[in-house]
Parts: sequence; C-alpha cells; structure tokens
Amino acid sequence: RLGEAKRALEEMEDSMQKVRDELRDEVSMLHQSRLEEESALGEAQEQMLRVKRLYLEYKQRQGEIEAREAMCGEREGAMRAREEQVSRRENTLKARDEWIGKRETEFRIQQRALENNLSVPRTSYNPQSSPDAAS
Repeated sequence: RLGEAKRALEEMEDSMQKVRDELRDEVSMLHQSRLEEESALGEAQEQMLRVKRLYLEYKQRQGEIEAREAMCGEREGAMRAREEQVSRRENTLKARDEWIGKRETEFRIQQRALENNLSVPRTSYNPQSSPDAAS
C-alpha cells in the first residue's frame, strides 16, 4: 500500500508538474503575446502621431497655399485695373493726338491762307487814290 501510495503520489506530482509546465508555457506565451501586442500598439501610436503631424503640416501648407492664391488673385485684380487705367490713358492720349493733329492741320491751312493773302498785292478800291481819279 505504501508503494501504491508513493506511486500515486509520484503520478500526482508528475501530473502536477505537467500542469505547472503547461501553465508556465501558457503564461510565457501570454506574456510574449502581450509584449507583441504592446509593441504593435506602440508602433500604431507612433504611426498615429506621424499621421497627425503630417495632417497638421498638410493643413498648414494648405492655408499657406490658399493665402498665396488669394494674394495672387488680388495682384491679378490690381494688374487688370492697372491695365484698364493704362488703356484708358492710351485712348485719351490717342484722342488728344488726333485733336492736336486736326488743330495743326487747321492752323496750317489758316497760315497758308494768310500767307497767300499777304503775298497778293492789294488793290485799292478807293476812287480818290486811283491814278484815274487824279487826272
């Protein structure tokens, strides 16, 4: 009986050792799994931080681009207004040059007429000053 009890005790101890070994292996696997999950979680958090940084950088650049586009739009508007002003000024100068050209032509015509009148000898229609009246 003592032998049976020792054998039963040994079997029980072997069985308990197997259970302990299985539990140790399972705990070890769970621990390893937990470490892997924590590592994966850490990597995911790092990626999330990178994504957030990239998104903030994207938003900042988008704001800068929109500001530049607005500034370019304002400059284009100012440039169009300036071109319109220059065009109006050119039209005014063109009209002025045409007016001056007409006045110069009129002046030359009048000048020639005056020169022609001065170069033609004047005859007097006063009968007292004519040579026939003296005789």
